[in-house]
Amino acid sequence: MTAEQQQRVWRYLREGGTANAEQLLRYLSAAFIPEHAVLLWREPQVLPRCMIYQPAGESSANGLAQASFAEWQARAMPEAPVALLLFYRSHLQSANTGMFDHLIDVLRSEGLNPLPLAIASLKDPESMALVNALLEQSDAKLILNTTGFASNTVASPDLCSQPSEFYSPFSREVPVLQLVLSSSTEDDWQQYSQGLRSRDIAMQVVLPEMDGRVITRALSFKAESHFAERSEISVVRYALHEERARFVAKLSLAYCRLANKANADKRVGVILANYPTKDGRIGNGVGLDTPASTVNILNAMADAGFPVENIPATGDDLIKELLGSVTNNPNTLHTLPCWQSMAIDEYMQYFRQLPEDCQQAVYDQWGSPEQDIKCRNGRLMLSGMRLGETFIGIQPARGFNIDLVANYHDPDLIPPHNYLAFYFWMRHCYGVDAVIHVGKHGNLEWLPGKGSALSDQCWPDIALGPMPHFYPFIVNDPGEGSQAKRRTQG
Repeated sequence: MTAEQQQRVWRYLREGGTANAEQLLRYLSAAFIPEHAVLLWREPQVLPRCMIYQPAGESSANGLAQASFAEWQARAMPEAPVALLLFYRSHLQSANTGMFDHLIDVLRSEGLNPLPLAIASLKDPESMALVNALLEQSDAKLILNTTGFASNTVASPDLCSQPSEFYSPFSREVPVLQLVLSSSTEDDWQQYSQGLRSRDIAMQVVLPEMDGRVITRALSFKAESHFAERSEISVVRYALHEERARFVAKLSLAYCRLANKANADKRVGVILANYPTKDGRIGNGVGLDTPASTVNILNAMADAGFPVENIPATGDDLIKELLGSVTNNPNTLHTLPCWQSMAIDEYMQYFRQLPEDCQQAVYDQWGSPEQDIKCRNGRLMLSGMRLGETFIGIQPARGFNIDLVANYHDPDLIPPHNYLAFYFWMRHCYGVDAVIHVGKHGNLEWLPGKGSALSDQCWPDIALGPMPHFYPFIVNDPGEGSQAKRRTQG
């Protein structure tokens, strides 16, 4: 081969992508197989460092799957919120985009307008210039990020005289949801109690957390696409897990609705932990005055226009008002009034939507809803009160018939019916737009299930669902705080 031929072959391979791969084979055939000398070929095409991606079946004539903003707009759904979907351009280079095509279809079917961008990285200036320009031009309400690592670089705390500061690479203050693309198989994820292997935890959970991203779920896994007979290899590509993808899509849409809705129209559930489950420990948080913090949050919400009324003057006053109705105290459950409850028939409508194995596990552990300790007159009682349209709830106990301290962190104890009813009522009946858990930690993030990348059979997922979740957490306990981030999208 001449130097020119070598350079051309190198450029085909260096640029990558299916179009260049095809043209490479055409060029080699025409150049070195005499009977193919008349075969037409095209010079290597430069793959942009960043571009709007156009899914298969919608590709432009240049074969690069690249679209203009006008072309994307022409296919966008009117009135649907826009979410930027970021992924590495290396997926284009390796023809690993089928999963993203499927994901885009799922996002659209759930009512979102995904604006897919193939980028070199979040540290690449050219890529970030395009991302930020389209973030503004499209009026995006959300970023769905599939790239790994952290984009923020901070100095070592040991070498700084001042606290380090975080700088977002994005021009808009919008939530950034981290979508996990597992490097393992779906079978491995299903069988592994921790969910993700250490490599994925490091690159797709821990480091993205440093950028303040909301950790969602694993929605794709490596799988054999097909067996290439000529090469005698199994071609491995990402495959979408549609159920997990729909969970993330619903969570994304909930964030967009939260952004678009006026504060005065937003219903929020503010939840206080109760550990152990004694009345004197409502809002317990070692080192944190949770009741006073809750009052501060409620006042800030009222100042911002949220529908909060009759806010107690102090944290003590808040607790006194909560003690005026049912709590987790089994001795007063049937003597105090209850301000909200859920009919068993209504509860069962949502309970029957759970995986059958999960339903049976609750029955095996706790029996029927009628046997639940918080059942009164055919209804499951829910602890808490409403201040205007804002619900202040006491998080239910995980169980009453065993050691109250031990059950708080028990990795295997299934939550009872009244626990599920508490979260089902907030989500489906009262219709909260977001949940705020206040305190050092509650028990939701300790329910049974995977350590990360939860499945639809993990109990934090079952209880909270695809709900925007905010968690003011004491700063000196990041270890337990990470549970809330990784297991309840906090």
